Parts: sequence; structure tokens; C-alpha cells
Amino acid sequence: MTKKQRTALFIILLLLFLVVTPTIIFYSQGYRFDWAAKKITQTGAFYFKVVPSRADVFINGTFVKKTDFFFDSVLLGDLLPKPYFVRIQKEGYIPWTKSLKIKPKEVAEAKNIILFPSHIQFKSVLENVKDFWSSPDGKKIVFEKVNPGQKWQLYLWDLETNDQKIIARQKNNESVGEVIWSQDSSRILVNNSAIWNLTGGANDQCVKTSCDEKSFAQKNPNILFSSVKQNMQELLLRFDTKKTIEKKFSSPGALVLSPDKRKIAIANDSEIWIYYIEDQNEEPTKKAMDLTFLSKLSAKPNNLVWLNDHELIFSIGNAIKISEIDERDSLNVVDIATYPVPKLFWQDQNKTLTVLSEGKVSVSEKLIR
Repeated sequence: MTKKQRTALFIILLLLFLVVTPTIIFYSQGYRFDWAAKKITQTGAFYFKVVPSRADVFINGTFVKKTDFFFDSVLLGDLLPKPYFVRIQKEGYIPWTKSLKIKPKEVAEAKNIILFPSHIQFKSVLENVKDFWSSPDGKKIVFEKVNPGQKWQLYLWDLETNDQKIIARQKNNESVGEVIWSQDSSRILVNNSAIWNLTGGANDQCVKTSCDEKSFAQKNPNILFSSVKQNMQELLLRFDTKKTIEKKFSSPGALVLSPDKRKIAIANDSEIWIYYIEDQNEEPTKKAMDLTFLSKLSAKPNNLVWLNDHELIFSIGNAIKISEIDERDSLNVVDIATYPVPKLFWQDQNKTLTVLSEGKVSVSEKLIR
């Protein structure tokens, strides 16, 4: 090889080095050429966490990957910045769908995805039930049972042990009226006239002359009775310093505090809103005292309750629904059952839904698996 040839080869290799090396470096740092935009840009990624595990993830209609068996999650990288249609599905479950946008050098997340069973079974467990009231700790239910032609009886249902026992019976012509739990879930105030200690026996009722709430509270300062409405009013006075809710709603409807005590769900007329008590750093990010519109419904929502920190249960007419609160794109709302004029209670410990309808109490199969 002549000197001229060696010089030419050296120049060619040098040019290849100067071209290939930056390309490799840029590629390793996530730079790609976007043919649609006709420019070089950095890629992003998706991160999904899904229950149950081993769910199929589709991007723009193409299967990409299954979620991990142990961590219920999947990371999908090397995606150009643009919107993508995501579909996550598993046989026997209702799919989750949403349009999400990838941004350069960022990971778009959806970490609270729950796939609910396509067909949910309910089992009837009680009959002749007029009403029920759940404890603040979610571990007990007091229900009023009225057999045909008989007087009412109040039962205590311990959800941890599944035991049921009578705690009060009708003696004269008095009605049950309203039942309010003590904040420590140890006692109930019945119709503002009788306080029952649920840690004792059926006869553990306070003396009639000292049964009013005020005198009992004076003698027992650690045992407080307050309705859900009173609790929420106290909470709003403490945290809603900008009067965000007061300015938006002249008289807000149901106010329900989330399990993590960082959000309040508001059912007002035919709308549902979410008020954020604290900053939320995971997507979609929120600031304290943000008020976010969630959904416009066909009728007024009833029985609003949190399934967890990221999903709500409510009823519209006879339909029982579950909705996520991730308002990016359209909401994933699932119809799970239909009962005439239902009253709902979510049992968080065993992930089942209790429904009272037409005097019968039914319990669902496990909704989160």
C-alpha cells in the first residue's frame, strides 16, 4: 500500500470515527431522528403499574409487553415524543385505556391502574334489613333489622370475625332514627337519645337521664361523636384557607375524605370534583388547594365512597360504578352491578362491596385481586 493510499484510508477511518462516535453517544442518550417532525429529538418512556399482574400492554394497537409478575409493572422506553393510545388488558377483566403523551427525557406514568373483573358475582347474606351504618375504622357495621310484624332490632356485624350480635331492641314506640358512631368506633349514638358501648354486652347502655351526647361527652372527653358532615366541615375550616370550595359551590353536596387524607371527593348536583389538601407529586401532579373537575354525569351521584386513594365508587340511579380520578384524557368508568336504590359500603380489608337494596344485604366477590 502506497503512502497516498494509507493517507486516504486514514482520512476515511477518521471521518467514520467522527460520524459514528457521536451517533452512538447520541443514541445511547436517547436521541432519535423523528421522521414525522423531520428533526432530532430525545425519546421518553412509559411506566405502568397494574393490578392484577401479567397484563398485556398495547401501544397504538400493537402488543408491546406483559407487566412483571412480581412487581406488577412495566417500563417501555425509546419512544418518540408524541401522544400514544394505551390499552392494558387481561382475559376476564375490563380493559383500561387512555391517550397519554410522551415528552423528551421524561417518563409518563400511570401507577395506579386496576383492572376489574368483567362479571362480578354478589352473594345475599342478610334479609329484612332497613338500614345500616358503618364505623369510622371500617371494621364494623350496625344494621337495623325489622322482621315482618315485629319490632326493630339493632345488630352489630364485626367484619373481621364475621360475628353478628343483637345490641338493642325496640321497647316502646321509639324509632331508630339516626345512628352516629363515636370517632374511636367504640360506641354509637342512637337518635340523639341513647349511647351504646359496643365493646360490652347487649345491656351496656348508659343511664337514660345521662344519655344525651353533651353530658356523656363531658364525662368521657376522649369519646367524641360527630357526623361525617361535621368532620368534613372541621377539615375544610382547617385546610381550605383560600376558601376554594366555598367560592366554587354555594352548598356543596357529599364531601368524602380519601383514605390517605390528602384529597376530598365532592359530589355536587350531577358533577364530581376532587379537592387536593396536599401536593400530589405523582402524575397527574397537583398543588394543595387545587380543585379538579372529574366528571359530568347523567344524574346526581349517590353513595360516593373511596375504593382506595385513586378510585371512587358511587351509584347513579340503580347503577353502581367505579371511576378512576386520573382525569388525563377520558376517565375509565366501570359498571359493576345494578340494584334498585342501593346503599353501599366498601370493605377495604377483604376488597368487597356490601350493597343494601330492597331489604337485602349482598356482598360482592373480591374486586381487587
